[in-house]
Amino acid sequence: MDVVLDDAKVSRQSALIIERGGQHFLQDLGGRNLIRIDEKHVVSRRLMHGDVILIGDCRLAYRQAEPGQVTPMEESKEGEILLDPRGAIEEWEQGGSPGKQPTGKILEILHSYAELIRRLPDRESLFQSALEPIFNLLDIKRSFIGLFDKDNPIEIVAELNADKSRSDGFSRSIVERVRREEVAILFGDEAETPSRSDTRSQVKYRIRSAMCVPIFGQEEVRGVLYLDNREARKKEGAKIVGFTREDLQFATILGHLISMAFDKEELYRRINEENLSLKSMLRKKHRLVGTSDLVKEMRRKISRVAAFDTTVLILGESGTGKELVARAIHDRSQRASGPFVAVNCAAIPETLLESELFGYAPHSGISGANPQGKAGKFELADKGTLFLDEIGDMSIQTQAKILRILEERVVDRLGGQEVTPVDIRVVAATHQNLEAKVSDGTFREDLFYRLKVLRIDVPALKDRSEDILSIANYFLESLVADTGKEVKISPKACECLLAYSWPGNVRELRNVMEEALLMGNGRTIYPEDLPSELSQPENQRHFGRLADIERSHLQRVLDGVNWNKRRASEILGINRSTLYDKIKLYSLEKPEAPAVSGSQESL
Repeated sequence: MDVVLDDAKVSRQSALIIERGGQHFLQDLGGRNLIRIDEKHVVSRRLMHGDVILIGDCRLAYRQAEPGQVTPMEESKEGEILLDPRGAIEEWEQGGSPGKQPTGKILEILHSYAELIRRLPDRESLFQSALEPIFNLLDIKRSFIGLFDKDNPIEIVAELNADKSRSDGFSRSIVERVRREEVAILFGDEAETPSRSDTRSQVKYRIRSAMCVPIFGQEEVRGVLYLDNREARKKEGAKIVGFTREDLQFATILGHLISMAFDKEELYRRINEENLSLKSMLRKKHRLVGTSDLVKEMRRKISRVAAFDTTVLILGESGTGKELVARAIHDRSQRASGPFVAVNCAAIPETLLESELFGYAPHSGISGANPQGKAGKFELADKGTLFLDEIGDMSIQTQAKILRILEERVVDRLGGQEVTPVDIRVVAATHQNLEAKVSDGTFREDLFYRLKVLRIDVPALKDRSEDILSIANYFLESLVADTGKEVKISPKACECLLAYSWPGNVRELRNVMEEALLMGNGRTIYPEDLPSELSQPENQRHFGRLADIERSHLQRVLDGVNWNKRRASEILGINRSTLYDKIKLYSLEKPEAPAVSGSQESL
């Protein structure tokens, strides 16, 4: 419940009073004015009876309720019984009504609600399951749970009727009062007092007794639990018309339990939506960009193999995105909810690689090891995917252990005596020629064929030049995503990107775009923003000036024909006079004949 103070000095949210273990605590929320109790500044303090809280120019006195004063159930002038729902909880916690003990049916229904909250079904099942126990316990003729929204006064989301039919008949004015006044209402009570608040509905639908209790949200009533009885209930020795006061209190407790379950379901749904959103963002971050035939074929293989637990071998040059392919396989597989663990075998020293992969047992005796032991990457990837990058750099001994895990699906920690079962999918990658390594004995043939169940080749960037600009733009969008800017690549800069051979592949392209973004004006990438090896024309970058190329070529031809100018002009396709002019222009000279060693007299 919010307390609004009519004071300009008071911040929008100044303090919070928290109930914990039957005691109340004041917590300062960091408003612009200090909060004082008995003239002393406080940040957080347990409230005592008689404390005077000063916020701005407002003084609030804290009083503890006397025993028996907890939220009375009172009879209104309209012949209804009103109950503060929050107080009903406190009274229940303090022992319930005098002389009343929970009956077997009440304990059964509370157990049903506890199971309902624990299992957390979907929203529709949640409300329907919440109605059934109370419907059976109180011999109700009509019951429903309704939720409020801005456009519709109330939407019935779950309903139970004794005649199995659906009906719109209920006391709408009572429902609106519950929403407006935040109270639980009972009319047609055991004192047989008629209600005058909605006589028309009572007569029209023959309602003898009805209860309506609020379902609370964080700040307001979000819905109601409505129950009515259209026939008198019989009890041995007495006639009871409608519901009792205890029924109202019990229904109010159930309304709070429904609120708790609703909150939990909403939280679960929100977390699940955020989880899906984050996974979508990760897929977008790690998505394969490109429209070339090579990329389309690679996507086709990924889609086919993702549905199975097949071991995959990914081959490609460094920087082509082999880990990206492995993540795409994992994200599209049934293991997507499990972990994705990546290990770069070339980045870990051989002496540490085995402990990283297989872990070690407690008190294994390994120098510097944790005495409690450590799980390796294979165990950490259980129920998920293990990506072994650069597997070609692994020693023969480590290869043998990996082969055993792939075949037996158990991990033997270093220094341990027991094996641990693992449920994993292995995806391996390398830029090396494993077939050549098998031939020279540096890679196990049996492991090679165990890994190569399905092979995916990742093309080099130079082999799919039609994807260069789309990948470059994708990197730019990713780099400026948080700023909201839009950065373009100028036509001349596009020509430079397309003309370059990209020996570092996609990794190099990303680094180039990041550098260009830092060096540029933040709106357009120009050739001068690119590294020098890209901004120069291709012929200058690799072959020098055209004149230098022509001079070098003339020199090679002349030397090749031993400076026979007639023969050289025929090969070059120019007349002899033009050849003489170019020899003069480039100052070409015939190389001197090598000196003959030794004496001529022996001939």
